[in-house]
Amino acid sequence: MGLISLKEKRLERMKTMLSIQLHHISGLSYAQLSYMKFSQ
Repeated sequence: MGLISLKEKRLERMKTMLSIQLHHISGLSYAQLSYMKFSQ
């Protein structure tokens, strides 16, 4: 029982980390796109 819950917690943490990284990357790409638009 305890082992399964530990794996679940680890999975949830990885999910949140991935979502944060994806959000960060999408934010960066959006900023770059807007910057390219302004520079032209």
